[in-house]
Amino acid sequence: MTIAPSSAQVLQILLWYDQPEIVLLKRDSVEYILAVSSGHADNDETIYVGASMTLGRIADYAAGKFDLRYALAHANLRRYWTFSFHGNEEAVDLARLSKSSDIVASSLPDSGFFSRDHQPIETVRHRVPDTEEEFGIDGGWELGEFSKFYGQVEDIYYIFNDIDLFESAQTPIATKQVIKKAFDRSWGGGGSYVAFYDKIANDNSHVAPLKVSGIKYNSPGYVAIRAKKDAFDNIIALLQAYADNGRQSRKSYGALYRLMSFAGALKPENENLELSPTMREELGRYAHNLEAHMPGVHFSSLLAMTNNNLVVASKVLMSVFRRAVKLYDFFEQGRVKYAGLDTDPLADDDADNDG
Repeated sequence: MTIAPSSAQVLQILLWYDQPEIVLLKRDSVEYILAVSSGHADNDETIYVGASMTLGRIADYAAGKFDLRYALAHANLRRYWTFSFHGNEEAVDLARLSKSSDIVASSLPDSGFFSRDHQPIETVRHRVPDTEEEFGIDGGWELGEFSKFYGQVEDIYYIFNDIDLFESAQTPIATKQVIKKAFDRSWGGGGSYVAFYDKIANDNSHVAPLKVSGIKYNSPGYVAIRAKKDAFDNIIALLQAYADNGRQSRKSYGALYRLMSFAGALKPENENLELSPTMREELGRYAHNLEAHMPGVHFSSLLAMTNNNLVVASKVLMSVFRRAVKLYDFFEQGRVKYAGLDTDPLADDDADNDG
């Protein structure tokens, strides 16, 4: 039965009745172990049975994509372990179990026990949606418009997630390198932006997923989403800033766009354009002017995420602004409402077309 000795760090006791019932361990940088008190008749209450998990699989379990029975029954690389634990050790000694062992079979919990039934898993707390928000919808909609609305929300949401991850001291270097790779592409026409935001969304799928949790298409109806609260709140703050000062923000965008065009930086082949010191200074100043109207979008972070590529960082900044404007239109039209967002359709009635 015992194949090889090992050890693991005790990260968290997830459930404790008269004794620890569910425990999370970390064996190395990529292997975690989710363990339960053994249900085998020959074992005493200090014996536990665990299954190896990747961090992504732990995140899926924490997000409620499957119950505890399923999680334990599908161990990563078919690795199962047993160990003794009294509740106060910082580390335990492991012994390997075969998946076919009757100890594993007898220790599986009943179906229907989900992560909501125990303490939140701290290791993946930043990966799991922690708020449910609702947009009210009204008026007339074509089917494609729902996709456009959700697409704008999704694009901005994942950009905010990337910025938060990149700025966090807790984010591994490898994750920050993945973020940087998303910016390493051609930055010409619309297709390149679609590919960029698709890559951003894909990279965030196991980090901070945005999920539709309910929808009613009738008018009035609603769209409910589960999201990370910080990123969602940043979206609302960005939209409110535009509602409060849309004309000036459009002028800042137009000024940056015209300077980028004058420098030749908008051409598809010029994402690595060599800029003179004077042009770099001017471009940076115009970008920061636009950033001032976009709370939560930090241009200095975009620069770091693009390896200090001023042209690409500026293009990303402008693309986020364009998406915010398109998203805001749904709210100003009265077809979408959110309790924390105040729109003013008369605020810019005398504004010219600022591009």
